[in-house]
Amino acid sequence: MTRDGSALYAPRMSIDPVGSVAVVGAGLGGLRLVEELRRCGHTGPIALVGEESAHPYDRPPLSKAVLQDGGPAPLLRPVEDYAELEVDLRLGRRATALDAATRSLTLDDGCVLAGDAVVLAPGATPRRLPGPSLPGLHVLRTQDDATALRQDVVREGRLAVVGGGFLGCEVAASARRLGAEVDLVELLAGPLVRVLGPVMAERVAALHRERGVRLHVGVGVDQVLGEDRVEGLHLSDGRVLPARTVLVGLGVVPSTQWLATSGLALEPDGGVRCDRFGRTSAPGVWALGDAAAWQDAGGTHRRVEHWSSAVEQAAVVAQNLVPADGLVPHSRVSYVWSDQYDSTLQCVGEVAPGTEAEVFPVGPGLAALHADGDRLLGVALLDARRQAGRARKLLAAGSDLTQARAALLR
Repeated sequence: MTRDGSALYAPRMSIDPVGSVAVVGAGLGGLRLVEELRRCGHTGPIALVGEESAHPYDRPPLSKAVLQDGGPAPLLRPVEDYAELEVDLRLGRRATALDAATRSLTLDDGCVLAGDAVVLAPGATPRRLPGPSLPGLHVLRTQDDATALRQDVVREGRLAVVGGGFLGCEVAASARRLGAEVDLVELLAGPLVRVLGPVMAERVAALHRERGVRLHVGVGVDQVLGEDRVEGLHLSDGRVLPARTVLVGLGVVPSTQWLATSGLALEPDGGVRCDRFGRTSAPGVWALGDAAAWQDAGGTHRRVEHWSSAVEQAAVVAQNLVPADGLVPHSRVSYVWSDQYDSTLQCVGEVAPGTEAEVFPVGPGLAALHADGDRLLGVALLDARRQAGRARKLLAAGSDLTQARAALLR
């Protein structure tokens, strides 16, 4: 076993420039992979399988501009530009099985796609509350989800959000912009506290309180009330919260149930286990995006559900698929952002509870440094947009807290 764990994975299988590639998942990661393969000079057949019938679109606006304005999500690529990619689009089709040994995919229409390489980018599925799926109970992952949620929020004028993560906070802010009353229920001590730590999370909580969101923290949902439609939520402290429209924002699970018999190594949460180069345990099968648990430099496998990570992993896999000198690892510093009201929250690197070392003003905004001793792990920024690029450079350079503080205050 090598130090980076590469013995766990299949040997690299570069493909011929005219070899075939089958890609599962027509979201951001899948489309960017196709684009990168063409940019790297691959001229062989590429099939792109997507469960939705719509051409690939950008998902982050669903909880913000799309929910507020009611328009369609922006396309990731104009429809007329797909011809130049020479990609076999299989939209409205779902992969149901993978034979990893032969790199063969079975689709829900019975079609079998075989490739010299298979790339898995199936994304993730929202968690739901236990019990029946009543009208008025929503998740948000697709354009149709956003349309249905907006209709109910506008009609009912009130929304309960279960879960105070990025999605829950963004939807709460959008609903307030629509003029709805909003209740946000969070099991922990505050929204985003699991991500940001207590000080910065409290600033986010204050932002929502100032805009009229009623926060219910330290409580969970025991039961969804209603028969023909959701009528309320029974909370774990005994209270009943009236609600005819509810958004469940409790995170996602990898869309990998169909891979259970594939022979691929999976993580306990269902993520496809990959090394730092995107290889899975089967030769010629790669994975990226929300469903892929990539190995980091320390040997830990983690799924990173961020827009920027999907783009970067797609570029890495494309470079490693085509013939080249050596494998390229994913080594970029992670980055995620969230727009709420007129504020922007940005997280660079490893931002986690228990690592919040120092919080200080940066211009009109705020910066929180996360560290292990004096070693900088990550930076959280609120309304300090221009500092994100500087923070990524600091982390890439291995800066300590003193260097980071001085650079961000400059």
